[in-house]
Amino acid sequence: MFTPAAHTAISFYSQKANDEGRDCSLWMTGDGGSVIMSWRVSDLEPMKIRNLYRYFDIAWQLACLVSYSEPDLLEIHMCQVRVEPTPEVLEYYVTPIGPVFDSESEELVTPGSHFGLCTSDGSIHDTYMKNLNLEPTGDFDSLRAHFLHKNPFLETVTMMPSEIREAVLRRDHSTCCITGLLLTEAQAAVESVIPPILLSELEETSKRRYEVWREVARGLRDSARFDCLKVAGNAITMHRDLAEMYRSNQLSIDVDDKYRIICFNPPKDLGLTLQGSLTINNHSNDRLDDRYLQRHFSRCILLCMIGGGMHEDYNYNAVKSLVGEFGISEASHIDKEDEDWPDDEDARLVEAWMMQFVN
Repeated sequence: MFTPAAHTAISFYSQKANDEGRDCSLWMTGDGGSVIMSWRVSDLEPMKIRNLYRYFDIAWQLACLVSYSEPDLLEIHMCQVRVEPTPEVLEYYVTPIGPVFDSESEELVTPGSHFGLCTSDGSIHDTYMKNLNLEPTGDFDSLRAHFLHKNPFLETVTMMPSEIREAVLRRDHSTCCITGLLLTEAQAAVESVIPPILLSELEETSKRRYEVWREVARGLRDSARFDCLKVAGNAITMHRDLAEMYRSNQLSIDVDDKYRIICFNPPKDLGLTLQGSLTINNHSNDRLDDRYLQRHFSRCILLCMIGGGMHEDYNYNAVKSLVGEFGISEASHIDKEDEDWPDDEDARLVEAWMMQFVN
């Protein structure tokens, strides 16, 4: 009887994560949900253990909210783990190889390390995610486009007033808050931290988030409802070449790490040098509001950190398409003795995958 070989040649990381040069990935493996956090550290972006804890907490809380379920996570712990392929295709054994980390540790993470959620005694958790799939979600720009496609008039009622734009430029002295460059009128972009149309992002519970999301999706015409986000505290000045990255949640400010500026997937041809941290004008009545910056950063975590595991390259429908090419309708139809059965990696992957789904 044929036993699928462990696919040791398949990377832990998806091709997309590799192409993006993604540093931090959070994904699941095993039967129902051992959670793995991977951090590929570069010299420019060291990661502290306390931030690993914080990033996971942000990812979990927001993943629950966007799926309209209430967060019910117990106290979590983390330890370094070894991840090894099992005979089941694209599944991995997760084994603790070190002590439980202190959640407030300032220690830097070793490059290429993997971490697992564990109990206080270091036993690996495998039940946290059984009822919630950790999946990346949409960025602010695409969510905004979704609403406008359904209700084009929302663009008018959620537009940033010109006087707010001018107030933000005065507050920031026409200087890019991300690079520190003095900007010309042509270079300056004033971006909403949270697009006013995404009113639901302000809600703290999944129930209220769903109610407000549905209200806007149905065509909320009361412009006053959006006024709380059409303010200078929800807008930031930056170089126009950074605006698209900011709107698509690839660039953000981590308020809780001394306003550290983080570019999650920096383009190779950016041509601009980012500051290490944001300079805040504390003496202005129109000061940037930390609440909005934190919401923006949380969305970046959900979008850029969750996922990145190899399953993204081998989802069920993609493999099912390959199965169709081989003329297989179910695992029992696999003729392992057929001399025409292809002897390549795709064929072995399809066979192992089908056997796993059926059995």
